Amino acid sequence: MTGPDPKCIARNRSGTQVSGLAAAWGCSSTPEMTEDLIASCCRAGADGPLVAAGLDPNRVIEESRHRAVESQPVLEAMLDWFLESVAGGDPASDG
Repeated sequence: MTGPDPKCIARNRSGTQVSGLAAAWGCSSTPEMTEDLIASCCRAGADGPLVAAGLDPNRVIEESRHRAVESQPVLEAMLDWFLESVAGGDPASDG
């Protein structure tokens, strides 16, 4: 038995990034990948796939630091939207 397909809320050239069904939604995000963790991975030898893909690991590190400044307000707004629209809570309150 299968159920209804989730609605695509946001996508980019890589595919669906946010989808939802009723009061549930999913995000194709890896918040655990901080700029420092990306830098550590690049410096610890995990840069092989980057080089194989034609990317400069030092540029990846620099770009991740730059994008962290841009993405933080977006991530906070997305969390506020989720709390208000899906979870029914007030993002400004503690409860």
